[in-house]
Amino acid sequence: RLCAQHWRSERVHHQRESHRSAHARGCVARYANVERKVDELEAYAETIRGAEPTLEQEFAALERNDAIEAELDALKKKRAKATPKAVKTADKKEA
Repeated sequence: RLCAQHWRSERVHHQRESHRSAHARGCVARYANVERKVDELEAYAETIRGAEPTLEQEFAALERNDAIEAELDALKKKRAKATPKAVKTADKKEA
């Protein structure tokens, strides 16, 4: 009888250890999964940061836009000065 109790106790102990081991493996697997997801999110964040222009790049773009706007205004003024002459010429041709 003592021997049977010992064997039963050994089986219960082995089952508990097996359960703990499986639980520990599950925890480690979940931790590895979370760690992988964190790595993926960090990589994604780096790609987003790399796509954003720096402050210097933004200022350079604004300066280019200002230069383009100034050139466009000059062209508009030049065209506005040329347009009245064209209208006067057309009026003379009709008369």
